Amino acid sequence: MSEESTAPHDPSELVFTTDNNSTKTFNFSTAQYVSEFISGSAGGLAGICVGYPLDTIKTRMQIFQTNHHQFNETFPTKWAYFRGLYKGLTSPLIGELASNFVLFGSFGLCKKWMASYSPSSYASIEDYSMLKEGAVIFMSGAFAGLSISFVVCPTEMIKIQMQTAAGNESLQMKNSITKCVEHLWKTRGFFHGYFSCLSHQLSFYSAYFLIYEVSKRQFANYHKNLQKPYEQNTFSLLMSGGIAGTLAWAFAYPTDTVQSIVRYDRNMNMRKLFKQYTIRDLYRGFTPTVLRAFPVNAVTFYAYEMAYQLCKWGYE
Repeated sequence: MSEESTAPHDPSELVFTTDNNSTKTFNFSTAQYVSEFISGSAGGLAGICVGYPLDTIKTRMQIFQTNHHQFNETFPTKWAYFRGLYKGLTSPLIGELASNFVLFGSFGLCKKWMASYSPSSYASIEDYSMLKEGAVIFMSGAFAGLSISFVVCPTEMIKIQMQTAAGNESLQMKNSITKCVEHLWKTRGFFHGYFSCLSHQLSFYSAYFLIYEVSKRQFANYHKNLQKPYEQNTFSLLMSGGIAGTLAWAFAYPTDTVQSIVRYDRNMNMRKLFKQYTIRDLYRGFTPTVLRAFPVNAVTFYAYEMAYQLCKWGYE
């Protein structure tokens, strides 16, 4: 397929001629949206490869609170430790690709809305409101979290069941992904605890994208004041992603513990949980989460930005 250059066309469109001489026209904004979806998948793949082992430790520490108080007690034997760290990886790997595809794509759909509240959209800087722009970014992140909740809910259920089954002989029916999926299908368990999952997605991603956008812009302003080029500054992108992930987890971590416990124990609900657990209990496993949050989210956002620039280079 070759790009047509002889006929004039709207600069906001990409026009391609196929091998059978038929013409296909793609709106420029559509190409941008497609790039958001593709880039999100690339970011998710990079992030899951870096952070999955510590995510397994975090999940087990949240659920087995009486038996797994220390980092090195998460698994009973060394063999179980090495095998168990990547137990259930298939489901979140597929889920992470799908969820980040939807997550960044959904957030990308809101970028025109966000741009209408940015400083450059106002004739006078005095009309600009940082509070309004922050609120729009916050709501866009919440919309992205709502969008992926339908993808994350079943895949996270499989992940949690398999992570907690590692080394547990009584849960052998969940030790392979096919058996786990079959068990959840028969018991209609894929969407058990959906509202606990939704509450985490909304709280986490609204803070996540807000902090990332604010941090990235602060770095951009810093480089602008020094009269240095900012575009694709590796350090700034990595730091912005890492800061966003770390602070968002600090803010939303209790909601993740709630969803892990509710979704592990089918007899548990949020009312019972708040009677049984304290705030301190809800922060169990926070240390491995913070340890993984910075590198995972730094890599995720950096891979996303690089993939987006590659896609942008392709359609421009």
